[in-house]
Amino acid sequence: MDCSKLRTLTENSGMNIKNSQHDLVIGGSGMLAAMCERLASAGRTVSVLARDLHRLNALVTQAEPEGGRIVPVGVDYRDAALRRSLASLCAEHGRPARTICWVHEGVAPDAPLQIAEYTVKMFWHILGRLT
Repeated sequence: MDCSKLRTLTENSGMNIKNSQHDLVIGGSGMLAAMCERLASAGRTVSVLARDLHRLNALVTQAEPEGGRIVPVGVDYRDAALRRSLASLCAEHGRPARTICWVHEGVAPDAPLQIAEYTVKMFWHILGRLT
């Protein structure tokens, strides 16, 4: 992946920023669940995209944020519905200021770039490995 293209995309501020307190976490119902809860507890709106609806709903039920909230979105980053889901989230909550993206290596090589297009400031890609 061309990291310079990612940097350019994340610095682009062409879309309206409705809520600078919006974060996006891809794969947040598993290894990143505690981080999602912590961000929401800090008063942030955390949109969590995950394919496991059972774990996603459990995250929303268990999290008791103080001032923030978790917005669950059941979508797989490998699906064509990813862009539609991201566009819908941005229309409703504004572009996320920060995105934490857990995408397994080699599974969906274009997904991190697609996701970064919707991020305003910071984008972290955690490179998970399937064993």
